[in-house]
Amino acid sequence: MEAKKVIAFSLLAHINDNTVGIRSFDDIFMPLAKSALCNLINEGKSSGSGVSEVKAKVDELYGLDIPIPYLESLLGEISKESEESDSIDFKLHNDGSFVMNKFVFTEFEDQITESEAQVNEINKLYRLHLESEGLDPDREPSLFDYLDKSRLRLSKFFAYGTKKMLEIADVHQANFINSLSNQPKLFNALRKIYLGSIISAYLSVDVGTTEKGLELLLDTNFIVGLLDLNSPESTHTCRRIVEIAKKIGFKVSVLAFTIHETELLIERKAREINKSFFQGYLDPESIFSAVLRRNLSPTQLTTIISNLEIS
Repeated sequence: MEAKKVIAFSLLAHINDNTVGIRSFDDIFMPLAKSALCNLINEGKSSGSGVSEVKAKVDELYGLDIPIPYLESLLGEISKESEESDSIDFKLHNDGSFVMNKFVFTEFEDQITESEAQVNEINKLYRLHLESEGLDPDREPSLFDYLDKSRLRLSKFFAYGTKKMLEIADVHQANFINSLSNQPKLFNALRKIYLGSIISAYLSVDVGTTEKGLELLLDTNFIVGLLDLNSPESTHTCRRIVEIAKKIGFKVSVLAFTIHETELLIERKAREINKSFFQGYLDPESIFSAVLRRNLSPTQLTTIISNLEIS
């Protein structure tokens, strides 16, 4: 697991533990959006054409794949907060573009610095533990990946601590975690990372599988989004929907008629490219806008349909 994601898990748990009056997960994830805006301002960026620009910064800082519609909702709340203040520091427009006069958010900087130090210390001790067992640390699973993938089995351990030893599945990882239970500061840091991974699961929608043989039938507009021929936000949303559908056991299908309809649509748009220059700037959801953004030629556009894979 990437180090920045581990730090994000620790931060999410800290926010959950220290924020009064939490109404929903929005209150926990809101600081990540605010932190991203603050970083953009510090880099000299005072405006953007879409929510995807903020998402890119969140991904860079924390390694969490926040769905764009959810991030847009968070930014909408930040915009409302700003409008209610004396000066409008952040404004989100209906088309997803935004402007910022200033944005200062340093509330959790100390916590992030402390978490980084603790994660480095845990990693150092973990490597020493593996070496003492005659193992190559670079060939063993990451301790934090083990935490993230063993949520259910670890829940009782972190609840009861030394009163309940870990059931040994990944023996070296389990033994190391057991050994940290006598070091309260590092054990608590590990516990926070574990709790943060649970909180972050809200973003991935892990709802189990279904045995009902349900089928998700894609239409032309959805396929156009999958092919990155709308806005980047639409593409990300469509791909996450397919990812979630597969995870819960849906069969994802496209009718032959729909494929043919999509081909005809793209071929028609390819013929109209030279006549529809301004439409690409006026409608960010149009195929013409995607053509401008991706610098596609008519020939490249007509061959894109062959890249569709729903398997």
